[in-house]
Amino acid sequence: MPFNEKLDAFMKLLLVKSMRPEKLLGGIRVYIDATIGKIFTQSPVFDLAAAFNDSTSTTPIIFVLSSGADPMVYLLDLAK
Repeated sequence: MPFNEKLDAFMKLLLVKSMRPEKLLGGIRVYIDATIGKIFTQSPVFDLAAAFNDSTSTTPIIFVLSSGADPMVYLLDLAK
C-alpha cells in the first residue's frame, strides 16, 4: 500500500519489471493508460464496409484470424 502513494507510474513499472517480469506487458498497458490515455491501448473496432470500400481487384482484403474469430456473418451481411 505505501508504494501506491510514494511511487509514480514509471517507478511502479520499474518495480514490476524487477519483481515480476512476466507481468511487464500488463504493467506497460497500465502505464500507457495512466500517462497518455486509453486510446493508445484499445484496439479499434473493425469496419468491414470501410475496408471493402478501400479494396480493389488488385488490393484485396486479407483476414488474419485468431482462434474463435468468424467474420462469415459480416461477410454475408455485406454481400446482401
